[in-house]
Amino acid sequence: MLEDDAELAPFATGGAWSWSSKLYEEAQKRKPRQTGRRKKAEDDDGGGGGAAPQAAVSMFRLRYENGELPIRLDQGHGKTPSKRQVAWLVHILDLDLNYYMPIFLDGLRELEQPYSLLATEALKQLVAVAGPAHRMLTLLEMLVIPLQKLLRDDDPRIVERALDLVALLTTCDAVERGGMGLCGRALVPKFQKLCPTLNALRESMPQFEQKVMQTLELMELHGGEEACKKIKSLIPTYQSAVEGVSVSKTFWSVKAA
Repeated sequence: MLEDDAELAPFATGGAWSWSSKLYEEAQKRKPRQTGRRKKAEDDDGGGGGAAPQAAVSMFRLRYENGELPIRLDQGHGKTPSKRQVAWLVHILDLDLNYYMPIFLDGLRELEQPYSLLATEALKQLVAVAGPAHRMLTLLEMLVIPLQKLLRDDDPRIVERALDLVALLTTCDAVERGGMGLCGRALVPKFQKLCPTLNALRESMPQFEQKVMQTLELMELHGGEEACKKIKSLIPTYQSAVEGVSVSKTFWSVKAA
């Protein structure tokens, strides 16, 4: 990494550079991902004929290729994909999470390897470690809108990752994980954006019906006394998970970094 890169992407908290919303805005100006479904619709309308547009490049890929992220791909003892894992160059709690969280979140759009593996696994580990350390609470505000966009993606793989992230954010600082259970409660005001999107997903991608309901149940159980009332005001057909309904906690299983 060049010496000047330290000012652009400091690995440690307190570096010279602080995160700006321009990072996310910059990514949104790029052309959206062209899925097979959308491409077919354009071809049917006579919009085809030229080369298919390339998928938008994520902030994660750009910064990883420039050596600006504190991770690398560890091949383990072999080169098979199942052995690959994320290796951190800096301890997670030493990072400026305000800067790195939006970058790793944008990486959930990646479908090519190794970017997909690196972004997904690194984000799991980051949230799982930062949650009990009381570092996620102040980051929730900046994550909701990008997360909502991921839940509306046309690719089921991206949508599933976003669903898993909602569940993980809800439970990342749960008491049983060594936290204080504040993140689940802090998400309740964000239900106004998340719940209608989750409900619409049940119709647009019926294969996620059960996973959506399990996610809503987790949001209720970890959201405090007002959570159920808020969910039902946005999804009137929702049945409370507390009233004898068995809840399957489908958040990621994470090995702490």
